[in-house]
Amino acid sequence: MFKHSKYTMTIALLTVFLAACGSDEAKTPATSTDAGAAADTASSEDGSTGTDVATSDAGATTDAGPAAKYNTCSEVGTCVSVACVDNKKDCEKPCLADASADALKTAAPLLSCYQDKCVAGKCKDSKDPKCGDSCMTEMCATDLIACIDTPASGKETCSVALTCFDKCDLADASGFGCYTTCLDALTPEDTALLKTLASCMGDNPGKDLEKVCSKELFGCMIGSKSGDQGCHTVFACSEECIKAGGTEDSCMPPCVAKLTKESQTAFMTIIPCLGDSNLDSDPKCAAALKTCIAPSGKGSCSDIFDCTSKCETSDNEDDTGCMFGCLHESTSDSYDTYLALAKCGSDDEAPAPGGVTPTNDDTNVQCIQSMVSCAAPSGKGDCGALQKCFETCEKKQKNDGNPMSCIFDCADVGSSQAYADLITFSQCYDKCENECSGKGDSCSTPCMTTNCPAAVKTCMP
Repeated sequence: MFKHSKYTMTIALLTVFLAACGSDEAKTPATSTDAGAAADTASSEDGSTGTDVATSDAGATTDAGPAAKYNTCSEVGTCVSVACVDNKKDCEKPCLADASADALKTAAPLLSCYQDKCVAGKCKDSKDPKCGDSCMTEMCATDLIACIDTPASGKETCSVALTCFDKCDLADASGFGCYTTCLDALTPEDTALLKTLASCMGDNPGKDLEKVCSKELFGCMIGSKSGDQGCHTVFACSEECIKAGGTEDSCMPPCVAKLTKESQTAFMTIIPCLGDSNLDSDPKCAAALKTCIAPSGKGSCSDIFDCTSKCETSDNEDDTGCMFGCLHESTSDSYDTYLALAKCGSDDEAPAPGGVTPTNDDTNVQCIQSMVSCAAPSGKGDCGALQKCFETCEKKQKNDGNPMSCIFDCADVGSSQAYADLITFSQCYDKCENECSGKGDSCSTPCMTTNCPAAVKTCMP
């Protein structure tokens, strides 16, 4: 029923930021096993970290104190990235020798990650000059954020940091300082969102991040903002924004930011369900969809069809925002009945009143019963009266003998029992038709009276 193109979230900005902290062959902060040794400079012989003396693999030592030239991980990273821009052997050693133990303690996980997972791992035999970039992005994001993190906090959102990061260049002397400034501008909550995203990226190397980290990506794009709107409004909001000239990437985040915190959580739950498949085809997605739509109105199943029949875009696609609105105004039971019935439809079948496209197979009892339940019969006529109404309806609508579309039109003629008798009669008729093929009325009539006498009595004139 609900088909929505997979929402393409903007990962590029964060990728550029994290990749800049990796390196191509022209500016690799650690290109040999020296990086691993450098990572160990903050560890003492007994395995503890944060000692007073940091020792590089060259044997140089430096006191962890005011004499140290580089006292933060960011300063060490800046020194290494600039010093190693030409990829000279041992280019990083002067930086490590002039760093404090505390700085090396923070830098150690990043250098170690890059050495173990990139230089000696993924990129060991790679001839791709960008291998270091992508490896750092995928596998060392958490350590990178930890390196530039400081206690300072501001008022900006996580998405603002992504834009800010994109303007930084680690080959410049202010590289790591630039990233630190971007991070300092965030609120504590948004800093946490960025760290969560980085952690997810680090935990899922090589995977489709838009799929496995969709919640974290969207969480960063939205930031700590929230509003007073319900989850069911998000697609209508986005569609209006797109009509005004926006794109999915630019429109969806601010629309989600208008939702309440609870509604944002509901929307995050259905993000993995967005795509080419129907949202209501998977049980978990169906439950998440209902939570987002939150049917809480008074509309009946028939009212939903009346409403959704008007939800069509100019290119004959479903207007998802409109449909969400219609379903939100229904009762919970009506919503369930509508979804059960909607699954009976297919695009190549003639539509019934309200836009439903029911099956042409009259023996599909589940679909027929769903339609009857949706139509909510209110008449007093028996099966015979209902049959006459159907005959008139079929001639009027010229629907090639398919009575399904007349169930709604005749709902005020027959009772619920009349519809039940009609379903029984129809099934019985089809069964006898098959059993008595080529034998005529001499077979079919006794077959009917034997198999469904009550239905024959009320349905046949």
